[in-house]
Amino acid sequence: MTRSASSNTPNQQPRLTLWHTDCVTPPYNALASRILWEQQGARTMKLRLVSASIAMALLAMIFSTALVNAAPPTSTSGITQTVTGTVGTSPALPATGTLDITRFAVQNGQLVALGTLNLGSIVNAAVAIPVDLLTSTGSCEILNLVLGPLALDVLGLQVNLNQVVLNITAQAGPGNLLGNLLCAVANLLNRGGPLTGLAGLLNNILRLL
Repeated sequence: MTRSASSNTPNQQPRLTLWHTDCVTPPYNALASRILWEQQGARTMKLRLVSASIAMALLAMIFSTALVNAAPPTSTSGITQTVTGTVGTSPALPATGTLDITRFAVQNGQLVALGTLNLGSIVNAAVAIPVDLLTSTGSCEILNLVLGPLALDVLGLQVNLNQVVLNITAQAGPGNLLGNLLCAVANLLNRGGPLTGLAGLLNNILRLL
């Protein structure tokens, strides 16, 4: 846009001449519109990326919390295993019974299986049996969890529980929750993962059995 003004004289008013600028406006408008469109597109893409990142983080938190921070089961779900041992000292009588494992926990820095023992004259004795992580093995198809052995004194009666091996089998793959949990347990066993995470995964497995 240009303008010109005539010299000021007493009898003549200053004049302002405007040049028509329609011929140059459209290119500037098109450029401005394109810049604005590109800026809006960039902001939209950034918002989408941020939203996707937040959604993925929330899903990861929900999944890991559901697996690791599992609450102790309130029902009677668990594993019942046939066990052998001895009851008494003079003499120590061999006995066969059952071990009902209701949940796993960490006590004094050690992973233990909690439940009740019925062996010989021992009925519903609460036990906490250490898990032998050095000999326990796992894969996505089978988990071999080694418990004990365990020596108990129940009301003055000596009870010796032989080693217990839990074999849990499953099929891994999409939609197979039990098999996927076995995979997670196997990874923690192989890498020496945190005991609290391992206990949480094992409790989830108990609820599925």
